[in-house]
Amino acid sequence: MEKLGINLNYLIAQIINFGVLLYLLKRFLYGPLLSMLEARRERIRGSLAEADRVREQAAAERERLQQELEAAQRESQEALQKAMQASEHIREEILRQARQEAAEIKARAREEAEHEREQILERAREQIAELVVLATERVVSQSLDERAQRKIIQDFLNELEAAS
Repeated sequence: MEKLGINLNYLIAQIINFGVLLYLLKRFLYGPLLSMLEARRERIRGSLAEADRVREQAAAERERLQQELEAAQRESQEALQKAMQASEHIREEILRQARQEAAEIKARAREEAEHEREQILERAREQIAELVVLATERVVSQSLDERAQRKIIQDFLNELEAAS
């Protein structure tokens, strides 16, 4: 083998060194490394399982919250409808009362206007009657010359203006 350039002693020493190195690596490096990798793999599996469990819980919680939200929306819609119905009822009642009050106010205003009109006419009749009586008294008591007639008429007109 020497002709081939292989030294048998070095070859055996290298085989023994390789065996010792292989034993040492397997015992002190591959074993702990493989067990560390296995532990890491188990931790990853556990973490994935935990993540799946948490994801399922989150989905269940999301579904529960969605149902609660829908229930709250239904309740708020119902409350809104009730409030709208109540406000519509109140609005109708207020309008009815306002119409009734307006009709009562109109009726009272008409009655008051008619009453005042009658009072004004009555006062006017009384004043006219008094003025006619005064004018007649003056005409009868005074002579009927032209100058006296003009003075009576002027006094009568002055009294009319003062009474108005």
